[in-house]
Amino acid sequence: MRKLDRANVAVPPSLAGPSQAVANEIANAITYYAARVPWTADHTSYQFQNYRGADVKIALRRLAGGNCAYCESKIGAVGAREVEHYRPKGGIAALAGHPGYWWLAHRWDNLLPTCRDCNKSLRQHIVNPGMTEAEVLELQGRRAAASFGKANQFEIRGQRAVGGAVMLNSKIRCLSTPAGTIPVSTLLGISRSS
Repeated sequence: MRKLDRANVAVPPSLAGPSQAVANEIANAITYYAARVPWTADHTSYQFQNYRGADVKIALRRLAGGNCAYCESKIGAVGAREVEHYRPKGGIAALAGHPGYWWLAHRWDNLLPTCRDCNKSLRQHIVNPGMTEAEVLELQGRRAAASFGKANQFEIRGQRAVGGAVMLNSKIRCLSTPAGTIPVSTLLGISRSS
């Protein structure tokens, strides 16, 4: 996992402004989630689209030098460039009663460049150092039993935030972020006295 220094890459214009499309999507998401309180497993996540504009992808590519923030592979070498939400926007794995961190869907500090495999939960084999060629070939001949990749996993200790007005200070992250430590006030765009 690589550390990303956002000080040298400006927030993309579509997110900084925000653009009309992003502003509309934020307003629509607020209305969508407000109508679904309390959140239940029957609800589906809002389908965000405008967080991954060309300007965002270009800025993320510059931010990570063209590499995946998780596995550090050159993104062009391993597949399509994806825009990953460090805190998942559309629900949390194994936690049906949580809508995800939807209010952070357009936050620059919550976006990372990733390869397809690291951003999705895919069944795949893990080849360990020291495995023989025969062991690798035998492994590849079987269907992978385990899924790997971040997808919507986000393990924490402590109380989970469930809305934009909830402070995230009490959370202790179990998953490191390539962006390093992000102050909660910066992530949410609110002052510490709020």
